[in-house]
Amino acid sequence: DLQYRVAANPQPPETTMYRLPALAALLGFLALAGCGGGGGGGSADASGGATVGIALTDAPTTDYDEALATITSIELLGNGAPVTLFQGEETVDLLKLADYAELFTVAEDVPPGVYAKIRLRVTALRLIDRDEAGDILADVDADLVANGKLDLNPRGPFTLTAGDTVVISLDFDVAKSLKVTTTGNGRVIVRPVIFVDILPTGPLGKLARVHGTVDAVAGDGSFRLCQTALVAQGEVDADLGPRQRCLRVTTDAATGVFGTDGLPQLAPLVVGDRVTVIGRLAPLPADDGQNADADRFSLLAFVVESGPLGTYARLRGTATTVVD
Repeated sequence: DLQYRVAANPQPPETTMYRLPALAALLGFLALAGCGGGGGGGSADASGGATVGIALTDAPTTDYDEALATITSIELLGNGAPVTLFQGEETVDLLKLADYAELFTVAEDVPPGVYAKIRLRVTALRLIDRDEAGDILADVDADLVANGKLDLNPRGPFTLTAGDTVVISLDFDVAKSLKVTTTGNGRVIVRPVIFVDILPTGPLGKLARVHGTVDAVAGDGSFRLCQTALVAQGEVDADLGPRQRCLRVTTDAATGVFGTDGLPQLAPLVVGDRVTVIGRLAPLPADDGQNADADRFSLLAFVVESGPLGTYARLRGTATTVVD
């Protein structure tokens, strides 16, 4: 039903400013020690800065069933000191991102300036293949060099000014990355392929999924959603802590709202409901008069699934009949 609804909607206008495959050749073993921090440099706390959201997505592959990447930092590199957008430790299954984008983190008050690179640090990449019963057939710890430091180069430098809101999409292509080379001593080497999209306006070209709690409901069918977990982690009770952010969700007559039983939900959403929203992610302008809560991102909802993560199963297959 979701695929049919999306196909019936026109594609959003092209808003990508920069796109370039950033190919990192990773040829050695990743030392797990000393990989966590983004090092010194500036942090995203300067007054009157920009807001930057990082979205993760992936292209589909059939080589493995899980690709567990542990991300410890994301930085912007320009003429000055590196600016940290994320620092911590999050493990996401990249292959769960094959048909949607995940809002991974949001950094506010990013210092205005000209930036040329995005530095991503990945401390581990675990590849798992399972049989039809779910039992593990292969479990590979891929090797990464340079402490997992990946410098991603957009097509050219980009400028952030005070009040800007942008989405930077990091599009992993695990299918192209998995040209796995196995050395004589059994070490596995992976060459990651990551595309960079920078969107200052308009919706992200790929559907986004955001899970969280309804924080406020408006009379026009819109509501405020505060993200509480990453869908790509699949943890029912995950807590983003201080990284929790809120978005404005808008609906229309075509939006499907479904209850925990999988049937259309007739009762309206209320504050405190846990939902997963599938729709188009876009920046909100800083001077939006309706944006009383100072939320900087919106989500045009196609489908709203009520319940905690895991309420809805995601199945991949081939449609053998027309849609009823």
